[in-house]
Formats: sequence, structure tokens, C-alpha cells
Amino acid sequence: MLKQMKVAVNLNMFFPQLTLLERYQVAAAAGFKLVEVSLPYSESAETLRATADKLGLKHTLINAPTGRLSCTFIFLIYLHFFRMIIYTVYISDKYVIKISHFRVHIMAGIPLSGEENTEDLYVQNISYAANRLNNDGIICLIEPINNYTIPGYFLKSYEQAFSKDCDREGKLSKFEDTISMITKYKDDIGYIQIAQVPSRGAPNSPGEIDYKYIFRILSEANSNWIIGLEHLFTGDPEKLIEWISECGLST
Repeated sequence: MLKQMKVAVNLNMFFPQLTLLERYQVAAAAGFKLVEVSLPYSESAETLRATADKLGLKHTLINAPTGRLSCTFIFLIYLHFFRMIIYTVYISDKYVIKISHFRVHIMAGIPLSGEENTEDLYVQNISYAANRLNNDGIICLIEPINNYTIPGYFLKSYEQAFSKDCDREGKLSKFEDTISMITKYKDDIGYIQIAQVPSRGAPNSPGEIDYKYIFRILSEANSNWIIGLEHLFTGDPEKLIEWISECGLST
């Protein structure tokens, strides 16, 4: 019998009409034990750690801070101002240490108009970040994002991502040959995030992906992967985990 992979609820997608701290409470009440918080910076790390401890929750993942420049959404790791790179890694590093998990996703960003040497710049910055975080035992994750979701995003394919010296965050979508991606990159993927296609609903909702089959393939490849639920949440919070055991997963 295959070991059951664990799920982590993404609190930034989880009932966004609630405050972040309220989402912790609802997630715990629904039966979740692991949480990922893409953008935790609206609260102090100490507050998030205390809330999670009180509710019996553990963090699995955060994103590094992002910033804005000239009204264009730019991710700090991509800027060539080295002090900003130091800042974003410093802040995420402190959050990781205080809330007790060990993964940080640092987004690549959108190149500025006329930016030159983008490839070299990105490699230098992400290498610095990965090495700096690794000193504290923290995994630096990178994630290719298709240009349908974020037009102009620099890191746009798995082939491009796997040439970089970081662990990868696998995101299953209709834009990839899912089984081939799992088989080809299973030794390098550090984290999995999922949602149904095309509605971004829960994995048990109608859509293009047969998640019962996908979860079996994932478990055979690496049963230690954590499955981040990065989908829209609707309905009764107390019934949100009913499908998880049916799909061979656990909280």
C-alpha cells in the first residue's frame, strides 16, 4: 500500500473574505493540519507562529516579499539593485525561522522594458538567494508560470526552470504534459501545488484532470511530497476535506 501524501491548504486562496488569522481558525476547524501562506507579511511572524501553535497547525511554504516599481508588478528577486535582493531574502529568512517551516518560493518576475542580460541577472540573484537561505537549512523554490496567468513572466517553462540551481515547485496545469513532467523531473521537484482545470476548483470538482490517477502517479514517484491546495474554496468549510481520503491523501 502506498504511503499517503499530505495536503497543505493555501491560506491566500482559502476564503479570502476572511482575515488571515480567521483563515487559520477555519482551516483548523475543517481538519487541516498543514498550511502554506503565500503572502504572510500582513501579520508578524510571531503572531503567525503563535496562532498556528495554538491551533495545532504547521507551515509548509511561504513566498518571499514582492514589490512594485513604476506601476508594474515586479518581484524583488529580479531587480538588479542588490540591496533589494538582500532585503527580500533577509525578510523571508526571518519569517521562515520564526514560524518553523523550511521552504521559500522566490518569484522570478517580469523583465523591465529594455532590460538587458536578464538571464545572467536572474541566475546571479537566485543563486545568491538559494545559497543564503541554504545556510539556515531553508529550501529555495522556483516555479515556472505560464504567460496566460502572468503575461511576460520571465520563468515560463520547466525546461528553463530546471537549468537553475534550486528546487522546483511543480504546479499541475493544462499547459503541461503532467505525467511526463512528473516522470522526467521527479528527483528535482521540491513541492507540488494543484487546482482543477479550467475552473481552478478543488481536485474533486469536474474538470480536465483526473486527480485520483494523478495522485497515484505522484505517490509512486515520491510519497514525501506535500500537496499544496491552491484552488478556490467554496461551500461548507467543515466538508472541505471529505474528498482527501477518497483520493488517497491525508491531512
